[in-house]
Amino acid sequence: MRVLHIIEIRGIGGAENLIIDFIPSQLNTGMQVQCVILYMSKYKNDAVSFANRLATRDLEIRLVEFTNVLLLLPVLVKVQRLIKLSNPDIIHTHLRVAELVIALLKKHNLKVPVVTTAHGFADKFNYFKLRLFLVKRLIKDIEGHAFVSNVIKEFYLKYNLINAKSLTTIIHNGYRSIGSSPRVKPIDKNNIKLILWGRLVERKGHKYAIEAVKILKEKYPHLLLDFYGAGPFEKKIREMINDAGLQQNVFLRGFSENISQNLGAYDIALVPSFHEPFGMVFLEAFDAQIPVVAFDLPAGNEIIKQNVSGLLAVPSSSASLAEKIESLILDDKLRNKIITNGVQTLQDNFTIEKMSARYLAFYSEISETGF
Repeated sequence: MRVLHIIEIRGIGGAENLIIDFIPSQLNTGMQVQCVILYMSKYKNDAVSFANRLATRDLEIRLVEFTNVLLLLPVLVKVQRLIKLSNPDIIHTHLRVAELVIALLKKHNLKVPVVTTAHGFADKFNYFKLRLFLVKRLIKDIEGHAFVSNVIKEFYLKYNLINAKSLTTIIHNGYRSIGSSPRVKPIDKNNIKLILWGRLVERKGHKYAIEAVKILKEKYPHLLLDFYGAGPFEKKIREMINDAGLQQNVFLRGFSENISQNLGAYDIALVPSFHEPFGMVFLEAFDAQIPVVAFDLPAGNEIIKQNVSGLLAVPSSSASLAEKIESLILDDKLRNKIITNGVQTLQDNFTIEKMSARYLAFYSEISETGF
């Protein structure tokens, strides 16, 4: 099967890093894979970096630049030509402009079946209006929609953001695990290290992590929490740390290019997000063999089974978060069980190879339906 990926790049984040692992893995299934990368001029450096990281010996990559999302005619012409040259059996789009470009070409007699992946969602009213407009006029012609989690699929269905005639599936993100055996990792109660990583934005719940540390500090005065990441909420987080008097317990460590290299130094991972479209942090923690404490909210509760592969706290409750953290500090048996089950969960359900196999099956289903 010949697959052409059309990808929009406007920075390199979770979805982009996932694609960098996912697309080369498809070559191992026997698929022939090519890529077209769309990028606005101001994101050229990111697009080139993405292409360089994605490049393999058997992967042909083309870059298409544009200056404004409202001036897509030259892009349509270039992409149409590249589709003709690559002659794919299926087109797979990632992110909004890529989806829009292919939807426009579908209106101009593009016959190749299309799968698009919903990596996340925007909960803004203007997005609803735009998406509904596009569904009615353009995106209704896309044959297949893949969602990275059930909560994303429910969101799209609730607001009628996809065409009812399209085929849909849930394909969880995969992770390129190093496959190490579970190890026993005792906690030094005089040197407990917690970590929370990701964008410094309000929905990640740094506030609750800070409040949980303040609760636990009375029993564990040397407890440490490190935040990794960058983003617009940094100033507010610093203020919250200062207001809580936790300057010696909570630290902002900045952005890490390869967070997996840092994870082994920590005892417990925190994910107190209000919501996660999927949450690669869970898979990264499984692979690093760090037990996870998260709120009992999507999509974390799709990935974690309570008291088996992680602990789920009452949403928006710092006290519950602190309670779950302390249970891992005090209960070696529980902590080691969760570490072992986390590794097994990753290997059984969330490898990049399983993700590739599920997409291959979905491509085949789309092709065989014959729209």
